[in-house]
Amino acid sequence: MACSKETSAKAEDLSQKDDTDRTPRPSVGEETAMDEDVRAKETSDSSSEEGIEEKRGTVGSLPPSVANKEKFEFLRLGEEAAFNYYYGYLKLILPSIATRVKPNPLGRLNPVVCVLLPRSCVCPGTLTEMLPSCTSEPSAGWVNPVTACRAGTVNRTYTYTVYKLVDNLHAKPRFLMIEYATPLIVLREMWLDKHISYETRDNAMQAFVDRLTSLLLNDETISDEDYYLYEINDTNTSSRRKFHADAIEEAFNLLAVQEEHPSLVCAEEPFDS
Repeated sequence: MACSKETSAKAEDLSQKDDTDRTPRPSVGEETAMDEDVRAKETSDSSSEEGIEEKRGTVGSLPPSVANKEKFEFLRLGEEAAFNYYYGYLKLILPSIATRVKPNPLGRLNPVVCVLLPRSCVCPGTLTEMLPSCTSEPSAGWVNPVTACRAGTVNRTYTYTVYKLVDNLHAKPRFLMIEYATPLIVLREMWLDKHISYETRDNAMQAFVDRLTSLLLNDETISDEDYYLYEINDTNTSSRRKFHADAIEEAFNLLAVQEEHPSLVCAEEPFDS
């Protein structure tokens, strides 16, 4: 069927618009570089993090009569993300984690999952991007996965993410189940695609943490020894990589099996009578 000139012009405009929309998102490093500029434009009085903190609300502080649409928006986004993460993942993998860890000749693994929660919602593909000495391990050799039939998906497999950290202070590599909270990626992508403002994303992240903490604490099938929520205040873009690296190292210090290097263990001196 023939098209009019007007229709053809519209189709060409739409095609050009689609090409514009397909512009790839920036990488984690490029996102970090642009954070300060975007945040400065979106905050009217100041781009400082102190100004953001003053505007941030808490989950319990919003009465039903509040007319501010954006506050309802961040509360809804954050809490929905927390419910999805809890019911769609953590509630499946955490209750039986103590029985799923397997012996491994390479080392010992504590039955605990550490979830990293960066304030910026920057969640790189691997922890190695933030800490090169931290590398992923094949989880099959460490933990038996969880298999479940859900929503028509037969025998869906939920695996655990195991990382190895090597340093000079320990005799052997240390191992830990550790990962970023994946829903935070969605909040960041919504902000990058300009569906939400910087402040909405920031407040939604806090609502996510608050609701997720509440859900886990009130679940009788999950012990507080099964998980560890680690918040990272990484809004200072120039030091973001260091903040993440420090958080990962501290998580290993807190949760991984520790085996000090023999040369660093002081021998007891003989007692002089």
